[in-house]
Amino acid sequence: MSFLIHRGNAASSAAPMVSGLDRGFQLGDGVSDTMTASGLLNEPERHRARLAAHAAMIGILVDGAEIAALQDEVVAELSGRPAIIRTTVTRGLAPRGLWPAEPGRPTLLVTAQPW
Repeated sequence: MSFLIHRGNAASSAAPMVSGLDRGFQLGDGVSDTMTASGLLNEPERHRARLAAHAAMIGILVDGAEIAALQDEVVAELSGRPAIIRTTVTRGLAPRGLWPAEPGRPTLLVTAQPW
């Protein structure tokens, strides 16, 4: 079973979570990071810092506390089972064009795949 957390809303991996109009879905406009967990995340601060830095490089500002909370929620759902945790940040819904004039609200998606 996979777990997904999208802005604090848990869902089955079979349920659609990201809008088809999301710039990450349409244009690949986003960043991601993958880490392992086995009851606890493996080096979470290093992974979160890298994710935030990469997002900032392309003009996406992310809230580190929000990312941490979503990742912690996913880890709690795993009940100690080892898993691969993937965090994806996209520019979210924003006006068309290669570089939108106004920043949208980033889409944050954290997934876990137990192994």
